[in-house]
Amino acid sequence: MKKRYISTIFICVGIVVIILAVRYFSPAPPVCTDCDDTASTTGTSKILVYFIDNQNEATTTSCGITRGVVRKMKKTDDIYSDSLRTLFKGPDGDEQISGLVSTFQPGTNASAEMKPLSDYFNKVTFDGVTAFVDFKSDDALNYLNSAVCMQESVKRPIENTLRQFPDIQRIEYSINGITFIEWDA
Repeated sequence: MKKRYISTIFICVGIVVIILAVRYFSPAPPVCTDCDDTASTTGTSKILVYFIDNQNEATTTSCGITRGVVRKMKKTDDIYSDSLRTLFKGPDGDEQISGLVSTFQPGTNASAEMKPLSDYFNKVTFDGVTAFVDFKSDDALNYLNSAVCMQESVKRPIENTLRQFPDIQRIEYSINGITFIEWDA
């Protein structure tokens, strides 16, 4: 009985270590090679936004496989928040045909009664190391704090989109400015 208990604990600890390793030590998304700093001359710049790639074979073992696509944005003083607002709009028609999907809409990861995640989004604040992705309502947790696979399919596109900016080293989530740390999965 004691051996079985110890084995169960060992397996649980192993699973937690694997999840943390994947989450915190996964490679940074590639830098946008098609992006250029044209904001000073054109009033626009290019960024990468990441969507879940359903046509990638690795999606059978991971719910967070993403592919980046280039988007043009107006020059902004809040590039982090505006990058996520662009992400939350979802892939265009051709991108959807190529297998990219948005997990930020009702019926994908949350119940059909939910609003899109963008309706709950407030802003991104940055303290020099950590980007805090802030939402206005606890209802955002229906997207962010669900089963492991669902969490990964929502958080990974957000985190990969923000990690293209080299000054962001960590990403945390908050509701009305209060950092959320008690994830269910």
